[in-house]
This record gives sequence, structure tokens and C-alpha cells, in this order.
Amino acid sequence: MAAGDARTHEVTFCSRVSKWADALFSENPSWNFSRTEIEESKGIKQKRSDLRIYGTKNELVLAGEVKMPGTVEGRNAYNSDLVEDAFRKASSAGAEFFFTWNVNKLVLFDAKQWHLPLMERRKADFDLGLDLQTPDDVSRPDVEKRIQAFLADVFAQFHEIAAGKKLDWGM
Repeated sequence: MAAGDARTHEVTFCSRVSKWADALFSENPSWNFSRTEIEESKGIKQKRSDLRIYGTKNELVLAGEVKMPGTVEGRNAYNSDLVEDAFRKASSAGAEFFFTWNVNKLVLFDAKQWHLPLMERRKADFDLGLDLQTPDDVSRPDVEKRIQAFLADVFAQFHEIAAGKKLDWGM
């Protein structure tokens, strides 16, 4: 697969995830998330986060990097280069939390724990429960339904973490 093809798949996928998440936020106002943005940065020369989640006061709560299954970058959500990239982008934007997601697994980190080594800031991982092998897999209707349910579960748990309601949530 050409690198451009993987990037196209990634942006298209993030666009779908953004729409699904925005619908979830409308259905669940108690979560205190207002909207998502894709490929957004704070400055002209700043690198863009793949997906950002904003709170109801327009504060950036969560930012992260998404990589497609079946790509070199998407092999492991714990890849140190991917984690560092997600952290740098989220930190420069002022996000409280950041994530890496290779669609099969989403890993949540607490950006506020600056005193800990990067991998020790890991707080939770969420497994989709599928073993997707190619970027095209994410467009199958059965997989899309599974991802939508997965997102509902992730954001329901993340809202409790971000709101400070779930205090014992570290790994």
C-alpha cells in the first residue's frame, strides 16, 4: 500500500469517528464533551493532531494519533515513536490527556503527569476485540458498528476519568 493511500484511509476514518463521537456527545450531554476536530493544530507551523476532543467550555481535553491497521505505523499502539508524537502534539496544544489508537487498541495517557516517564503516564487501554489487518477493514459495516459501540464505551469511561469521578483508574 502506498503511503498516500494509508494517509487517505486515516483521514477518512478520523472523519467518520469525529461524526460518531459528536453524535454520542449530543446524546450524552452529562459527559461534558462538546465537539471533535480532526487534523487541527494551534499554529501554522505546528503539527496536527489526528483527533481532538473538546469540553463544554471549549477546552481541549483529549488529543491523539490514529494509525490504521495493516500499516507499519499501525502495528502497535504502544510504539514509542507514536506515543512521543502524540504526547508532543497534545502538550503543545494544552490537552489534559492524549491517546494513541491503531483501531484495534486505544491507549489513554495522562499528560498532566509530567513528573513520570512517558510510558508510565499510561492510564488505560481499550481493546476493540477484533484483529483488523488492513485499512479497508475499518469500512466494513459490521466493523463500523463495533467501533461505534467501542467509542461509546471509551467515552463513557473517559468522561468519568476527565471529570475526576473515577479516581482509581491508573494501570
